[in-house]
Amino acid sequence: MKKTLMALAVAASALMSGQVMADVSWQQPGNLDQTVNFGGTITKPEYQNQWVWGVGAGFDSFQSSFTDLSEDKTELTFAAKENMPVLVGKVTEAFPLDFQAGYGAAPQIQFCGFDGNKIEMVSNDRSSVSLQIPVKGKDSLQSGVFTLTGTAQTLVMYHAKGNDMAFFGSVYSKQPGQIFYGGAPENAVSYSGLVSFGGLGSDDLLALVTKKYPDVTKKGGNTPMEGTIDRISGGAASYAFGIKAGVSQKVKFNEAVTENTEWVAPLHITVSYS
Repeated sequence: MKKTLMALAVAASALMSGQVMADVSWQQPGNLDQTVNFGGTITKPEYQNQWVWGVGAGFDSFQSSFTDLSEDKTELTFAAKENMPVLVGKVTEAFPLDFQAGYGAAPQIQFCGFDGNKIEMVSNDRSSVSLQIPVKGKDSLQSGVFTLTGTAQTLVMYHAKGNDMAFFGSVYSKQPGQIFYGGAPENAVSYSGLVSFGGLGSDDLLALVTKKYPDVTKKGGNTPMEGTIDRISGGAASYAFGIKAGVSQKVKFNEAVTENTEWVAPLHITVSYS
């Protein structure tokens, strides 16, 4: 009897102090029929807001004459007078160390024509890439193909915990989820002209890294690398795709051009994240 009374006294004391059964929802006397839900919230880190993007202008104002057409009047050749950025991206702050893929840090780039079909960026050589963009004619029918010959410029920087040096270099992408997938084909990327297209250079990236990680004060270069997510761990990145001044651009029309003609080749660009 004494043991029972002592147990009841301890339970009552704990209940009064709030240590046990703090938020009991009391019901009517008698039977009980109720569900208790256990759960919580898992917050996924997202880094896409650390990226900012811009597109260029003036691409619908190329002026050409009949002398720029081929002999059969079906092919137009022209060149930009100055560098023209098509798509430029950069980060505004350095990324965390050792974070995993899937958190919105790796841009995925996609190009489409006016018909909604995907356009693949292909590598021409170490210094150029190309897009085959449908020309939109009357009644929204395709009237030709604009072969845009451009340059893909990529630059990433990363560092390891405890290291005072950050490493930088260009990255190419071979599969979805990698950095700049869709806009950085293998054997075509560099970073030598990135700043001239409005992107960030290695000094700019180092400044972002040092701001977040003050112990990192030095940088070292690397050859082009595959764009796995660790290439921006504790680092930063920038991207540019554009047309270089003086590089020939070609439009192939389905029929000969015999009169004043306005041509248009819409390029739809989307950037998502992995």
